[in-house]
Amino acid sequence: MKLSERKINYHYTSECDMNCKFCFRFYNKSNLKQILTTFHELCKKVKSINLVGGEVFLDIDLLLSLIHIARDHNVKLSLVTNGYILSKSLDDERVLRVLKHLSVIGISIDSFNPEYNRMVGRTVNHDVLSIEELKQIINVARKNDCLIKINTVVTKYNASENLMKTISTFNIDQWKQFKVVLYDQEQEEFHASDVAFNSFTKLNQTSYVTTERENELKHTYLNVIPNGDFIMNTGDQTPMSNIYKEVSLIEQELSTSKYDDEGYKSRYKKKSMDDVYIKA
Repeated sequence: MKLSERKINYHYTSECDMNCKFCFRFYNKSNLKQILTTFHELCKKVKSINLVGGEVFLDIDLLLSLIHIARDHNVKLSLVTNGYILSKSLDDERVLRVLKHLSVIGISIDSFNPEYNRMVGRTVNHDVLSIEELKQIINVARKNDCLIKINTVVTKYNASENLMKTISTFNIDQWKQFKVVLYDQEQEEFHASDVAFNSFTKLNQTSYVTTERENELKHTYLNVIPNGDFIMNTGDQTPMSNIYKEVSLIEQELSTSKYDDEGYKSRYKKKSMDDVYIKA
């Protein structure tokens, strides 16, 4: 599979307003010039990029700069956010410009139980994103022609929660349910058994749901960090390649790495929003 045909996750920031205990993010030190230069190089070689952190709305001006670069290269752009800053900034003209140029916005929602969200660290100063605030985000994103995706990480503590009752009242396009992946011993308490995960997916089943387990999460996502390295979600930051290399060499190095190209294709065959249009 050609590099240009793959969707790349650009992890350009590890800064976040929340402190989720099972979070997976790349802790990398980078400066503005490096972030923008690497993104420019990435846009020359791929057609679809997902912006992730950290929390991307912590620096809205930087986010706008990335969007302008993507537009210049006709690159399809999506992002993932926890929604908290976004919910407080829906009247910010810069935020509306961001939404206007996105194809997909992914919102991380693991629970509608405030106690659970506080326990796992999905809060800002003990404040949580409310259902009403989430609805407002969805409504504004819809008005700007964004497709809506919700991402849910399933742990043993939320595996029995019926989120479907509430999510079914939203106008969304996709709901991704992930079995939590653990990267260190401190996260072990959140481990969800296969039985627990299966129970959650059965309880929260609908036509626009896709589910992903540990192997898919670890080996079928391609991540690029600001120094240009390609990294997998395995917790091991040993680079598979680097975006500044020639495309043919990148493709060769990825093909001999632990990256699962067939798994990537299979994941997108399930149900993908990757064929959405590029906004003018």
